[in-house]
Amino acid sequence: MKRKGAVRLKRLLVGILVCLGLCGCLESGAAGTEGSFYDQLRAQAGQYLTSLGVEDFTLGLVGRQQEGWYSVQVTSSSEGTFDVFITRSGAGEIRDNLSLRSLSRQMTEVSGEHLKDGEFCSAWVGFIRELPARQWTADDPLSLVQEEDAIYARWYLLVEEQYAGELAQRAARLGAQLGELGFTGTLYAAAVPAEKLNELREQAEPVQADWQDAIQGGLRVRVAPEEGRSAEQILSELVAG
Repeated sequence: MKRKGAVRLKRLLVGILVCLGLCGCLESGAAGTEGSFYDQLRAQAGQYLTSLGVEDFTLGLVGRQQEGWYSVQVTSSSEGTFDVFITRSGAGEIRDNLSLRSLSRQMTEVSGEHLKDGEFCSAWVGFIRELPARQWTADDPLSLVQEEDAIYARWYLLVEEQYAGELAQRAARLGAQLGELGFTGTLYAAAVPAEKLNELREQAEPVQADWQDAIQGGLRVRVAPEEGRSAEQILSELVAG
């Protein structure tokens, strides 16, 4: 717990210092062109990332978030694609969503506890409002983030071709179980050849685009913690749809 607290404190202090250092630039940028203002936001995000030890990054699009926050898209060979969030308020706070990689791994592990023979699943987590309610770290458990923030997930369920006839039943069962755990999101399911399954399973780090490609033409299940949303109910929706 002390380590988690120290990590959060370090990130908060880094964000405040970076914001204070560029406060004048932000104000002048707001008075100038939108382009120069966005360039200053990217510069601020770059300083923040460098202070965290992230070096191999490329800064992308800047977007507006709620309540005076802005987001800067970041691509890194070591960290993947994520966002840095910057506020123009006097608090001078900066957040990021680097924790999504850890949360996605944890969600994949939770899903794996409910799989049957011949099933494989990978999950990706996101924040419903994009901007995290507070700064999360890679050490934070999924259960805590689920309790204190608004998250969703996309699950990709792949089954061996020999179980293709049971795909709807298997997708409905897993979708219902995830909903009972309090999760919200979408479950995609498809039956694929063994060669494709092996290819995906051998990835050191799951690539979402590859799983999306494998799931093309499959089933789609809405996952929600709703009373009465049983496997039977979901299956009836799949049959009707």
